[in-house]
Amino acid sequence: MNNNNEQTTPVKNFLQRRFIIPLAIVLVVIIYFLIDKAAAKSLASTLKSVSAPLVAGLVVAYILNPAMMLFEKWIISSRKKKPATPKFRRMAHTVATALAAIVALVIITCFVWLVAPQIIASIAGIAERFNSLPLYIENLRYWVGENFGFHSAIYDIVTAPLARLGGYLENIWAQIGPNILAFAAKAGSGALGVVSGIFNAVVGFVLGINFLLSKKMILSQINRLMFAVFPEKTCDAALGVLGKANSIFRKYITGLCLDSLTVGIICTIGCLLLGAPFPFLIGALVCVTNVIPVFGPFIGAVPSVLIILTDSPLKALWFLLFLVVLQQLDGNVLVPLIQGDATGVPPVWILVAVLTGGSLFGIVGVLLAVPVFAVIYMLSKEWVEYRLRKKGLELGDHDEEFSTTLAALDTKQSGKSKLEKLLDKIKGKKQK
Repeated sequence: MNNNNEQTTPVKNFLQRRFIIPLAIVLVVIIYFLIDKAAAKSLASTLKSVSAPLVAGLVVAYILNPAMMLFEKWIISSRKKKPATPKFRRMAHTVATALAAIVALVIITCFVWLVAPQIIASIAGIAERFNSLPLYIENLRYWVGENFGFHSAIYDIVTAPLARLGGYLENIWAQIGPNILAFAAKAGSGALGVVSGIFNAVVGFVLGINFLLSKKMILSQINRLMFAVFPEKTCDAALGVLGKANSIFRKYITGLCLDSLTVGIICTIGCLLLGAPFPFLIGALVCVTNVIPVFGPFIGAVPSVLIILTDSPLKALWFLLFLVVLQQLDGNVLVPLIQGDATGVPPVWILVAVLTGGSLFGIVGVLLAVPVFAVIYMLSKEWVEYRLRKKGLELGDHDEEFSTTLAALDTKQSGKSKLEKLLDKIKGKKQK
């Protein structure tokens, strides 16, 4: 035994030194970049440019993964008579990945050739209309006078702000108008993005397809690495958390995309029926902003109403009513039907998550706040339930009474608080 200990001690010392040296190097590098901020910014810019295609590939793979799994399941289930061999499963995985890529390319092509030109033409049309802002303001004042002129108070309340609004909009348009016109001209000529953006998108799409093709191998390698480095219990817990987090993200993102696409299509059809100008642009605007939780419908409604207002105030009013009905339909019918309870987070915490994520990380924080908070909420809920079970408490039937008692924690009666009495009562019932 002593010989074995003598032999293992140098090995342990070597392993400790082997981990300490890289850790010291990492700390020195971090301290250097904290001191030299210019070098840190340069390194961050380089890492961002290098990792952009990789991140894009991971995003593409994650988005296409549900479609690939659906196709793969359909192909395997079509083999009813014979069991699926490993060779057949590999073939099914490859074919399913190809089908998912083809569907994605078809959707992108349809958008570029059918929807994008309509949106570009709409932007150019809005730019031309805003050049005649004084005329539209004057027409709106005339419409108000024609419909509400009999009531002088209403007429003054509406027309006075319109006169000031005309001056404000003229000044704003004088500053941003040339930029929008230049953007429309560039967009019309086919310059839809910078070369680096197009390169990252193409490389990201190719990487995403390759990630899907090598999905099982990559997951297997990550799994082996985890179990080689960390204890088995830690790996099992981490895999359980990652599985639940993946389920929440998948359901939320898939449901949100389908819901936003449905709302955008319904909005476009409604604009066509109402005779509103630029229906494809307004539908795309409502579709994109609907992705933003809580505040998205309001963000999309304001510019849409202003765009239609340049054509007809009455149409703008009808569109606003239509949008209110559409949002009620979306919140009460489409979201429960498509998404269900994908996150399990109460509405008040969703609002808190969106505000916090937006203030900390901008638009990315707003988009990812709900699923990230849903994972945190799920883990916190499981931890609380675990602690309660460990203490022998079952508060499921006493939540209302428990919440009422918490409001009177400072009230003491006969040496015990109401909370302590309630806990004693619950323990007594459990023992019986």
